[in-house]
Amino acid sequence: MLKAMLRDLRAHKGRIAMTLVAIVLGVTFVVATWVLSDSTAASLTSRGTRSTVDVVVQSPEREQVLTEQDVARLSALPGVEGVTGVQAARAALVGANGKIIPGSHGHAGTGWDNTDRFTLTDGRAPRGVDELALSSSAAEAADLDVGAWARVLLGDGREVRARVVALFDYHTLGLETAPSVAFAPDAATRLLGTTYDRIELKGVNLEERARAAIPNPEVSIRTGE
Repeated sequence: MLKAMLRDLRAHKGRIAMTLVAIVLGVTFVVATWVLSDSTAASLTSRGTRSTVDVVVQSPEREQVLTEQDVARLSALPGVEGVTGVQAARAALVGANGKIIPGSHGHAGTGWDNTDRFTLTDGRAPRGVDELALSSSAAEAADLDVGAWARVLLGDGREVRARVVALFDYHTLGLETAPSVAFAPDAATRLLGTTYDRIELKGVNLEERARAAIPNPEVSIRTGE
C-alpha cells in the first residue's frame, strides 16, 4: 500500500504542489485576518478614542429626538458631574476645487465644545456664525487651511460660507463617525437644529437614573464601556 501511495504521489506532482500552495495561502490569509483584527481593536482603544464618558443617551438612528429639556433633566440627576449634548447633522464640505470632498456626510457637522472630543492642532475655537473649524483630514482633502473661506452644504439645502479658524483632531466614542466640520455653539443651533444625536454623561451610577429620566423606549442608554 505504501508503494502504491508513493507511486501515485510521483505521478501527480503538480496536483500535490497546488495542494501545498493552497494550504500555505489559506494559513497566510487566516493569520493576516487575525493581525488585522487585533490592529483594528488596538486602534479603537488607542489615543484616538475617548474613555471619559460614563453613560451615553442615544437618539434612535432614524431621528434625533433629544432636546435641551432632556439635557437639563439629565443634568439635575444625582451623581452627574458633566453633561454634553452632541449634535451630528448632515454637512458636506466643498473643497477649493469646487467639489464636495468624499466621505460620510450624514453626521459630518457638529457643534464645538470644550470637551475632549476635540484637540486643536491649529488656530482657535470658532466663536461666531461666520467661523468654523475643520478636522485636519477634511481640511487636507479640501485643500483648505486656517484663514481660508469654506463652503458647507447642509442637510436642508442651505449653503454656509465661513472662515476656517481652527483645525482639530477628533476623538471618537467607540465606532462613532468623526465629524469634519464644527460650528460655534450658537451657530450650530441655528444651522444644525436644536435636537441632539446623543447626550454624554459623566458621573457614577447613572444608567438606571438616566433611563428613569428619559423613558422613551426608542432612546438607547449605554455605558461608556
